[in-house]
Amino acid sequence: MYHVVSDYTETRQREKDGTLSVEYRYNINYDRWKSIAAGLYLEFLAGLIYAFPVYSGRLKSSMNLSQVGLSNISTAGTIGGNFSIVAGIFLDQLGPTWTSTRGARIASLGFFLIYLCTAGLFPVDAVPVLLACFYFIAYQGLTWMDMPTVAAQVTNFPHQKGLAVGLVKTQFGLAASAIVILSVGFFGGGGKLNETPWCKGTEFQSQLFNTTSSETAIETSGGITLLLFFSLLCIIIGSVASHFLKYTPPTFNNGMLGKGGMRKMYLNFGFVGLVMAYCLVVSLVKIEWYKTGEIPEGADLIFAIVQVFLYLFPFFLLLRTKRRKGQTAGVADSGEAPEDWLPKNSDAEDLVTEVPSDNEVVGATVSSMYDFSFKEALLSIEFWCLFFIFFGGTGAAYMTINQLTQINVALGGTAADKALAVVFVGLFNCLGRIVLGNIQDFTGRCGLTRPALCVFVMFLMGTGQLILADATSPQDVVVGVGFTAFAFGSTWCLIGPTTSDIVGKKAFGKIFSSVSMAAMGSTVVFNSLIAGPNYQAELSKQGENVKKTCCGPQCYESAHTTAAIVSFCVAVAPMVLWYRTRTYYKNLYAANK
Repeated sequence: MYHVVSDYTETRQREKDGTLSVEYRYNINYDRWKSIAAGLYLEFLAGLIYAFPVYSGRLKSSMNLSQVGLSNISTAGTIGGNFSIVAGIFLDQLGPTWTSTRGARIASLGFFLIYLCTAGLFPVDAVPVLLACFYFIAYQGLTWMDMPTVAAQVTNFPHQKGLAVGLVKTQFGLAASAIVILSVGFFGGGGKLNETPWCKGTEFQSQLFNTTSSETAIETSGGITLLLFFSLLCIIIGSVASHFLKYTPPTFNNGMLGKGGMRKMYLNFGFVGLVMAYCLVVSLVKIEWYKTGEIPEGADLIFAIVQVFLYLFPFFLLLRTKRRKGQTAGVADSGEAPEDWLPKNSDAEDLVTEVPSDNEVVGATVSSMYDFSFKEALLSIEFWCLFFIFFGGTGAAYMTINQLTQINVALGGTAADKALAVVFVGLFNCLGRIVLGNIQDFTGRCGLTRPALCVFVMFLMGTGQLILADATSPQDVVVGVGFTAFAFGSTWCLIGPTTSDIVGKKAFGKIFSSVSMAAMGSTVVFNSLIAGPNYQAELSKQGENVKKTCCGPQCYESAHTTAAIVSFCVAVAPMVLWYRTRTYYKNLYAANK
């Protein structure tokens, strides 16, 4: 058992004036900043779901999958990544450490099975079904790491929950860009990006391929090593980081951060900004190198090693343990401490003044609008507003991310264009989390509360989808992806704190996991019921080709148009929530001034 406080001693001494002095001494083995450090690593792993466009083209080609088949596989994974009610139940019962540790193991197993599938260890006919099942398992493990991370931040930082969640969620967005640098550096496979576009207008360039070769053979070539790399990352980093993901105990002060605490918070944001800038610069430089194939020897390995050193920064927060604390209180003959004496926070840098009372539960937060049970939440209007906010803020984005390779090819893009689009997914996804994570606690004091920001995000998502619907070139795709990814990242760092504000702590795990399942439903609708079938229908009109590729903007136009309409319509949900919570937020921010 890992004890957050050890070697506790209490010394009582009768003073000459008749009062009683009590000195408390103990070793602090854990503070709430470790949940931030652990959360940064765990959210990085949870963000592996965004790495799908990096290798989806190779997966489709090597496994001889149709676009519908690939869409179904990515949908199965996304369902697993958002079917979070089971994780929520275990979170409420057994806490964040236990839940996240199991998530690391589940994800590692899932990615390892996917790797074995690509390596040809399973029957060819069963590959599509097995891949769908294995992706469900892998992504289910990712949500078991994501859910406890969010719960720990809103519990340990109740007054700055938006800032804390936004910070750890930045890694969710950066994962795709960072993982490419690591995988290519350590495992190779960068290749050249000066390919001729497969599509010109609505015409497929069949002369680029040997059409006499077998179209049914599966090219395993040892499997996709990147997937094995994912498996190792989950079991090693996930298991270690989960050990430090805890709720702070009731004797700890989870009050508002002071100057020291805010400096520490922004220092972590500085780390994120540095990593984001590094990923962007390295990615753009490598794209230019790969266009010509003239890559300096050892450059990829150097880039990867530097990336590893950058990611060691949160680890140093984990090492800040075993600090001796002492506090002396002068008490009356009754043995009770005077009202004007308050025990200090576990972290002296926080400079806070409020502490929980002795009878509060572990990880107690500031008051929420309600303290719902799971059943009460399901019967409330607020729950369904949250559900549809997440429905509109995630489904269209998941569709865009999962179909990004095929969208790029259909519009005449090259491998370099796709690489740039993937970089923009990570960059703007992370940027949305940084911006909305930083401003939501401040704008709330001006009346622009979290539900109001959700309205803005829904309109931003709809705008991005309209740009993609009207896209005729890879450059248009980059712009649309930027809007979509920013809105997507913003949704993720808003939905957790907003849910916590409204439903309380009693059944937060089950309620928040149920809200998160909205992404599962929207992904099925957009990805498998709209995008995949429409793509296949357009391909049938053009005639089958050796790469089963649809060419032209019409391949995804209706899918993005539908997604835009849904996003604009769903904006009604945060408007209703904004209206219903206006009094609560007014009182909340007035009390925190």
